[in-house]
Amino acid sequence: MMRACRVFLAWVLVGCASPWLAAAEVELTHVDVFTSGAEGYHTFRIPCVARTADGTLHAFAEGRLTNRSDPGGTHIDLVYKRSTDGGKTWSPLVLLDRHPETNLADLENDRTAASNAVALVDHTNDRLWLFDTRLVKRDLGSFQMWELHSDDGGATWSQPGRIRVPRHEAPGKSDVYPNLGSGIQMQSGRLVVPATRRTSEADTQSFALYSDDHGGQWQAGEVVEAACNEAQIVELSDGRLLMSVRPNEGDVRLGALSSDGGENWTKPAPLFPSTRVAEAIERYTRAGEGDETRNRLLHTIPAGGPLGARSNLEIRVGYDEGVSFSNSRRVYAGYAAYSDLVKIDSDRVGILWERGEKTSYQFITFTVVGRSFLEPK
Repeated sequence: MMRACRVFLAWVLVGCASPWLAAAEVELTHVDVFTSGAEGYHTFRIPCVARTADGTLHAFAEGRLTNRSDPGGTHIDLVYKRSTDGGKTWSPLVLLDRHPETNLADLENDRTAASNAVALVDHTNDRLWLFDTRLVKRDLGSFQMWELHSDDGGATWSQPGRIRVPRHEAPGKSDVYPNLGSGIQMQSGRLVVPATRRTSEADTQSFALYSDDHGGQWQAGEVVEAACNEAQIVELSDGRLLMSVRPNEGDVRLGALSSDGGENWTKPAPLFPSTRVAEAIERYTRAGEGDETRNRLLHTIPAGGPLGARSNLEIRVGYDEGVSFSNSRRVYAGYAAYSDLVKIDSDRVGILWERGEKTSYQFITFTVVGRSFLEPK
């Protein structure tokens, strides 16, 4: 059952790595969209969220059937819920994608997966795209990129179709899969989806999948020059793209830039110290749009603390187009891991994130924050 909890946070100025701002008490409401152990699944993981033009919010997750293992360790379905009231309540669970080779007679021992959801809205026609990874096992060559889409706000969906990436797929040598979280549509109309090429279990590099004809054809850009995965992409005010990526080793988030819409990338450089998880980056404001005078980017991160690296969820505001994220606000002091962001309106942003009271994976939770929280006076 979905539940909401209210958390009251009192802020004080402290001298630490995260520059906290002083503010009065701020009330946040956390709504648990997916609860592990409920609705037929042992664990829900890997949040993804999008918003269509009518205001409907779309939440996607992995339903891990028998245990908490990553793909290859349990049967996994891609599951889905919708909200039409800004995230206060959510629809019943829908099984959106399941591997066609699933052994329905023995689900307990089946290891096929439909996983790694990446959502993208084409604002030209309001088509909602969903990209995911299908695999039979974790062996090289098993990972496949698939898509399905909806033209009626998630009420009905197309049949899944496979996306082939000849530039990065080589039989027996490499395979590709979408990353986690959200894709974007550039000001030019180009659709951009973060993805990864895998050449071994430990060797992965991220790239951008893009389309200039609303998904009729998809092209692949070059991979970034770093061992990384779980990338997210945002468009900067000058039209360049910034890719924020999780490194395969180390504790520093990396950023790479593209001046040609994701076809090529600069060598990644450090963004900030970070837990190695899937984090989200999102455009909040653009100078010159409406009455906005400043560019603002948002980035989520579990900043870590006494409970371990996957705890203490923060949302950070940057004012210099990805050079730094100087304003940090704590969303939750307990266990927290993967997260995704969605712009709701000119003020509010939604965070869909992994949360817990004993571990980081008890709930996938939706929290709305606004300007008064991000920049308290």
